[in-house]
Amino acid sequence: MTPAQTLTYKDKMAISERLLELMRMRLTGKTSLGLWPEGQVSAQDPAAISLVGGLAPLPDPDYHREQPPSAMGMVLMVEPDGQGKVIVSVNGRFDVTHRYVPSLQTMKEHVQVGADGERHQQKLPDCFIRFSVQFSDVTFTLDTAHLNQWSEEKLEPLLRSLHKVWETDPRIFRICQVNDKGYINTTIPWGKDDCAGDQELADLVARNLFIGDSILLHDVRLRARLRPPPPNFVCNDSRYLLELYLQNKIESVNCCKSSGR
Repeated sequence: MTPAQTLTYKDKMAISERLLELMRMRLTGKTSLGLWPEGQVSAQDPAAISLVGGLAPLPDPDYHREQPPSAMGMVLMVEPDGQGKVIVSVNGRFDVTHRYVPSLQTMKEHVQVGADGERHQQKLPDCFIRFSVQFSDVTFTLDTAHLNQWSEEKLEPLLRSLHKVWETDPRIFRICQVNDKGYINTTIPWGKDDCAGDQELADLVARNLFIGDSILLHDVRLRARLRPPPPNFVCNDSRYLLELYLQNKIESVNCCKSSGR
């Protein structure tokens, strides 16, 4: 493009689309929509750096202040077929996070030193691994004869197959004890057993912190329902609102035992 040329509408829209894509990635704390199968490791909890789209565990019934949402979705206006049915097929993607044992190099960079040298008890620096999960062709058949009734599809088969792969990584946190405030202990003995690499550090953490072999089992579900539009909606009487939601069904206590708060 020469200096004398002006941008066409198509050029301007292409630039806007690219800028919006970069902004979307920045808000989600990622560099691409779908992460590589081996995941993305970070020193910060993705829930803390992802400014959009984060889903918390189910609300804690014993905590009576405001809590973050455990579901998000969209509402569409639809018109059923002649039999009063709406068939919708959903494709999508979401990310899940596990607490992760840091590399030995990272651990050494965060070792606390006292008057007598390295302290014999050291706190693990924060480390997390994030995976993308993609689903496709999840179909709902909804009927106007059953308004305001949720239809639910569990993504358990997909997640279980991925969990089997993730469990082979010894650096992913397993079930831990939590204190009365719901926090896990991340302090390990240091200096007695030399660690030659990441595997040895993971073994040290496992011996001192984990109380089981299970990793956090994510429970994510898709929900859909039809409902009448509000009375102030000016529309055809044959149209309805279709609600589609992605919900995190993990209970807060289970999330804390596996990942910490």
